[in-house]
Amino acid sequence: LPDAGIHGRHLGRRHNARHHRCQPGWDEVRFPKPLFPGDTIHIETEVLELRDSKSRPDNGIVVFAHRAFNQHDELVGECKRSALMLRVPK
Repeated sequence: LPDAGIHGRHLGRRHNARHHRCQPGWDEVRFPKPLFPGDTIHIETEVLELRDSKSRPDNGIVVFAHRAFNQHDELVGECKRSALMLRVPK
């Protein structure tokens, strides 16, 4: 399944679409096991870091770790992703 990685990355972004502004970078992208037609995947996302944006005070930078697992709970993909996010007003 050649574009399975693209679909997995898209799933990782769906949860924060309203506040997502841009994506400065991906890091440590790995696909340790293949995906096959008919596989079912689930994604886990962890927030690793939060920091202020120096150039955009209404935004912050969030570093996520995304992990994708198949129906056997085997790790099939993982990456770290940085995102510029709109701050939620207090």
